[in-house]
Amino acid sequence: MERDEVSSLLVRIGASGDLDAFASLFDRAAPGLLRLALRVTGDPVEAEDVLQETFLAVLKGAHTYDPSRAPGAWLGTILANVASRRRRKADPVRLLDDVESEAPIGAERDTDEWRRTRAAIEHLPPRERSAVLLRFEQGLPPKKIAELLDISESSVRSLLTRGTQRLRRRLLALALPLPMGPRLTTTDLLARVVE
Repeated sequence: MERDEVSSLLVRIGASGDLDAFASLFDRAAPGLLRLALRVTGDPVEAEDVLQETFLAVLKGAHTYDPSRAPGAWLGTILANVASRRRRKADPVRLLDDVESEAPIGAERDTDEWRRTRAAIEHLPPRERSAVLLRFEQGLPPKKIAELLDISESSVRSLLTRGTQRLRRRLLALALPLPMGPRLTTTDLLARVVE
């Protein structure tokens, strides 16, 4: 099956929800998408979950497919978005999400997740580290942190925002799987989705 056939299957699915076309698309594209999902996640179980969610998104969103686009790139983009969304949900710093809240943070301290987060906090610049520790380890609201650090509340919010962004990047970088096999570019991977 060639690129034009895959494109026509996507058009049929988008136009009428044709389940036979969907089954044909799955048979044709699933092996390549699974390989891509495996490279993105590094975990066979997670890759299968990403693949399943990708095909659900394709079924729901096929009406948005533009036949002038390469179908492999379109499918690969959906897969990448699904994997990214799942990774964000499993973000090891999800306990840092509520910078603006006045409520104390009730994170469980005796977990691997908290220990990794606490170790990453030590790598922050000093001012950000102080604000982040007061917020997430002591549970203090931004207003109280501003009083303790003798800076404005807006400065505290900026420090917390920058600090949590740095933490998120650091923890996600540590959580990314090592590449498996020969190094391929995104273009190579997307081209293999619909071979």
